[in-house]
Amino acid sequence: MDNKIKLKESNTPLVVSINKKNISIYFEKINSILLSNNFIYIKTFGSKYWENYLYNTEGVELSFNDLKKIVKKHFSDIEFQENAYQMDETSVDFEPSEENDTLLQCYELWCPFIKVN
Repeated sequence: MDNKIKLKESNTPLVVSINKKNISIYFEKINSILLSNNFIYIKTFGSKYWENYLYNTEGVELSFNDLKKIVKKHFSDIEFQENAYQMDETSVDFEPSEENDTLLQCYELWCPFIKVN
């Protein structure tokens, strides 16, 4: 995956990962940024402690590096990385990983856990 090409040209989805206790800190602002840049929300999946929000990037004129710059203005602690998630065959319609057709290759915005009282 090339972080400098426009996301719409890469056909690589984006996953935003947020600890369930921190959704109120991150989700509204990040989702707003993504929707205003033509990301299309697809679904939520997750685990016991984390929620993962999956977005389609087919209409996004930004590169992954451009997106980093925008989000970092609001949340300097968010990590940006390439990742893969195990997905069932019916869950999304994206190009599967070459190594394993049940893996979804994606870009990820990972929001670190912040302890809240």
